[in-house]
Amino acid sequence: MARFADRVVIVTGAGAPDGIGAAVAKGLVAEGARVVLGATSERVHQRAAEVGPAAVGVIADLTIDGASDALVQAAMDRWGRVDVLVNNAGMTSVASGWDAGDDVAELSLADGVTVNVVAPGYVATGSQLEFEAAAAAAGPIGRSATPDEIAACVMFLAHESASFVTGSALVADGGHGLPETWPRP
Repeated sequence: MARFADRVVIVTGAGAPDGIGAAVAKGLVAEGARVVLGATSERVHQRAAEVGPAAVGVIADLTIDGASDALVQAAMDRWGRVDVLVNNAGMTSVASGWDAGDDVAELSLADGVTVNVVAPGYVATGSQLEFEAAAAAAGPIGRSATPDEIAACVMFLAHESASFVTGSALVADGGHGLPETWPRP
């Protein structure tokens, strides 16, 4: 049986063909999930078509209050529920007022919800800048991550087998957070 059989997942930031969001969506559907892909432009519909019939695309600019409602509504209309949210949208935050410690504890205790973070380092996507690729090449692993490698981290945390993990950050940075003791080229 597929690891995510019959699970309904919303993945934001899924518009880029070579991005983390698209990789997460493809990986989840390959494991049996049904996915709502969210992005700020029409290209999200192309990503959903590439993923297949278990996916639907929704245009939603999450910097606008209430835009996330369209993603939830799409999941509810098509599949009747939401089991997992992967908030992969954007590289900056416009949110305020969320106390990670208190809010995670309250959600986890009250509703059995787990809330975690994947903190990727340099990732080889279409938006990676030349200096980022060079910095990744100079690090301990010697390269940038692939979107699929980051998707694997997300899928681990989203799976029921990680139900005891909450309030955690999984750092997938190729060792860049280590003290700079690795050999230099």
